[in-house]
Amino acid sequence: MKEEPLNIETSNLRVFIRTFSVLILFTISMLNVRSLLSPYSLISTLNMISEANNHLVESIGLWQDLAIFGIVLVLTLSLWATLVTFISQSPYLTLGTQTQRDLYWLLIVLLSCTLIVSVNSYYFPTSLTSYLRQTPFSSPVMIVGQVIVLLFLYIASALSIKNSFSRCATLLLPILILVAAITPSNTSKQVELASKPNIFIIGIDALRPDHLAFLGANPALAPNINRRLTDMSVYEKTYSPMSRTYAAWMSILTGKYPINNGARFNLTPPEVVNTSLPLINHLNSEGYKTIYAIDERRFNQIDMSYGFDETVGPKIGAADSIITSLADLPYINIALLHPLSKHILPYLYNNRAYGKAYNLIRFNQDVLTSLSDTQANFLAVHFCQLHWPYSSKEFVAQAPQEWDGNYNHFMYKQMMRNVDKQVEHLLSGLEERGMLENAIVYLVSDHGESFNITDTSEPAAVTSELPSMKAWGHGTNIIDDKQSHVLLARARYIKGSIVNEKAVFKGVYSLVDILPSIADSLSITNRKLKDLDGIVLPVTKDDVIAHRFVYLESSIPVKSINTSFIDKKKLLSETEAYYEVRDDGKPYMRIDEYDDFIAKKQRAIRSEDWQLTLLPDYDGPVLLNVKLNQLTIPNDSTAVDWQTMRDKLCKQFKADLEFYQRENCAVNLSAIVNKSNRNED
Repeated sequence: MKEEPLNIETSNLRVFIRTFSVLILFTISMLNVRSLLSPYSLISTLNMISEANNHLVESIGLWQDLAIFGIVLVLTLSLWATLVTFISQSPYLTLGTQTQRDLYWLLIVLLSCTLIVSVNSYYFPTSLTSYLRQTPFSSPVMIVGQVIVLLFLYIASALSIKNSFSRCATLLLPILILVAAITPSNTSKQVELASKPNIFIIGIDALRPDHLAFLGANPALAPNINRRLTDMSVYEKTYSPMSRTYAAWMSILTGKYPINNGARFNLTPPEVVNTSLPLINHLNSEGYKTIYAIDERRFNQIDMSYGFDETVGPKIGAADSIITSLADLPYINIALLHPLSKHILPYLYNNRAYGKAYNLIRFNQDVLTSLSDTQANFLAVHFCQLHWPYSSKEFVAQAPQEWDGNYNHFMYKQMMRNVDKQVEHLLSGLEERGMLENAIVYLVSDHGESFNITDTSEPAAVTSELPSMKAWGHGTNIIDDKQSHVLLARARYIKGSIVNEKAVFKGVYSLVDILPSIADSLSITNRKLKDLDGIVLPVTKDDVIAHRFVYLESSIPVKSINTSFIDKKKLLSETEAYYEVRDDGKPYMRIDEYDDFIAKKQRAIRSEDWQLTLLPDYDGPVLLNVKLNQLTIPNDSTAVDWQTMRDKLCKQFKADLEFYQRENCAVNLSAIVNKSNRNED
């Protein structure tokens, strides 16, 4: 039977619907294939959400964010279908039958899909939808060839448009898209600000000092950081008041321990935290531009409501975890290459939690662009690549010599190289823009990280009845020194040269010491910043304070994260009762359970050589000999005055009534109160 001749009035809508349907099927197929490769499929993610308590899924803001992401997906596929329809409805070749036109349309669909997957495979090789990685299709030559073919067909279709205005607009559209993708970086130099130094606090999530050269580690793990540290004042024994990111940063920005600033956990409800930061308010009044930048916001919700002029990083909200688990699709990843994705995909743009598409250079560029050329700057920036799950858009280098049988530790060391490059890129950018002509730079980590590795050189435990000294993660066990020991280093730049004492300082320090040190450098009185817990960091070795104590506390103990492999379903099952998602779409700890959460905390007091710890599920204090790394139960023959340490610890946490009235503190309650009253008199 002879085919019908081409019907010129064939509906473009019909072709569009057919194309859109094929692209939907293409997307579903990719999601199904991805679910086979990933331990957490789309369906399992949705099941975990549906099984959660109602307070997690009744947030208007959460569903609005998810709906917006769904709309972006539909619009992206619609734009793609429109382009295919446009090219196929005005073909360059003269096709006489509908079958020929259908085959031509199918060819355009297949070519566009191949190009999308090829580009994704080239730019994002660790994506689970980069099916063509390490094939000729993902080579630059093949990608350019595919682009040329489709662009030629697009131009041919555009030239067939009879209306001259529409024809010109269609031809200019690709050029406008490309021009919009060009974001000139701010390379202008800062004007000289002799009286006001720039202040830069550069935080690195989970960076362990014992993995740096000044404590004997392999210098090749972080060559740039190690080189920078040789020119800085490094405070060897520095500890995080609480080994979680939000709590640690609030201690940095307030100069107070968590019990005094209210930030006792990640995702602390805002009503129990004073979000008005005196230092930031003072700097704003003195003409500083204040900026907070972080490349993952799931657990750190510091934003402009805390007084900052500007923030850099992904959007804050509970939708983050859901969207990042759904988003690994080639066209979404490619869209993130365009700067406008900052507005249409705010949960994915500059989000290290979506590691397969995270660009550390672009994040740095956005941070550098946020800085002022005419004002002094206060920048607090935090890099999260060293945080689990240790993902990036590039495959890690093969380094069999660094394999120790512990996968997380191996990946941690590989990610150290990434964050090392990121820190160096940022500091080099600051130098190029003249931002280090007059500046104070702090290089810090918020907490350490434990991989449950036992050092065979360590002495055996005194008794098996003692609590474990080893754990996984951070914030789970304050007896494990690897979780709370952090990096703290300072550099003072004057006329572009470092003038501080270049040395490793003994003594014991805390992250709460950073703000008092900044205040001292700027001659800000303590009265303006109110009561501070920290001290001014010594600038010479003669200034070191001997016999100082610092305080530590843990987060809530969570069994599902104290393991080598975090099972998301078990984690949600264990912790979903701890949190709620409010109408603004942000997750917070449940305020009605807050006192119970605090009661589960571990607490400790630490000196340079000893740490005394009180545990909620253990009778009596335990004492850690830091030099020997040995845990004991203290008694009257113990070589240190542990009773005084216990009294100081009880006094520090006396606002936690449940803790203060426990047997270990209650037996000394009157003595502590009397001693406190005498000191106040």
